[in-house]
Amino acid sequence: MPPTLVPELSNTTSAGEQLQRALPDARVVKTLNTMNHKLMVEPYLIDGAHDVFLCGDHADAKSAVIAMLAEFGWSDPTDLGPLAAARGLEGMMSFWLRMWGVVKSANFNYWIVRG
Repeated sequence: MPPTLVPELSNTTSAGEQLQRALPDARVVKTLNTMNHKLMVEPYLIDGAHDVFLCGDHADAKSAVIAMLAEFGWSDPTDLGPLAAARGLEGMMSFWLRMWGVVKSANFNYWIVRG
């Protein structure tokens, strides 16, 4: 503990991209992997602003996911662009797991402060 990233799925590809390659007719959108399961569907469990991210290669699929996120309470998701951005999102998991150990709770999330 904590788990490490699979080398074959780090930096040059991602699990999201591998899934898209395995299912070429699918419209893969990566989201909701930078927080615990409770926050995914109840973002108000944390007071104040915090972010949800998504990426994917299909605009219509991303629009559908953004609508789903809005139903959960996410009002302003950050679109990171193409599915290749999943490499960064998946890489955040190792850091998230370390932070869980430090803050002694899984009820936290990222907030990007824009200047």
